[in-house]
Amino acid sequence: MKTFIVIPEGLATDTEGYFFVSDYYAAALDLVNLECNEEDHIFLAPANSFGAKQEEEYFGRDYLIARKCNAEIELIDRDFQRDAYLDTLDNAMYLKAHLKKHGKWPLDPVILICNKPHKFRGWIMFKLCGYSINKVLVSRPVNRTGRLMVKRLWFYDVGFVQYFYETAAIVHNIIKFVYKIV
Repeated sequence: MKTFIVIPEGLATDTEGYFFVSDYYAAALDLVNLECNEEDHIFLAPANSFGAKQEEEYFGRDYLIARKCNAEIELIDRDFQRDAYLDTLDNAMYLKAHLKKHGKWPLDPVILICNKPHKFRGWIMFKLCGYSINKVLVSRPVNRTGRLMVKRLWFYDVGFVQYFYETAAIVHNIIKFVYKIV
């Protein structure tokens, strides 16, 4: 049995304003669906709604179900109080709090799945929060839908800018982590 954690990679909208998993999140979800089997467990890390009717991980769950994913898919409790915006450190911390609440912490070594530029920050933040990481699998969209990333995540569509963003976000998340434990 393998345990996967998929780091959320945003939502996108079409020309009519409907929300969907972004091409980047879809690529990560497609990868976990390809890698998993029915005895595996997938945690979709908690994330943001960006003004949609539900958070990213619920869109992710629906996406996996529509693609006939046969692994067990788990999300954090619906009533879990979230901050206004969750970053990668929050993804790891909130998931850990959920796991502790349900007596599932610590997890055996996990396989993280995320968008390629998100790899290093994802690894660092989940390690800081005490996760044992077996490996990190990365994805990139092969097919593009033409949907636009939500405005907050515009940098996803500009590859080199996303790497600068990730570097700044690592520094920000480490400072935030140190501040929370002091």
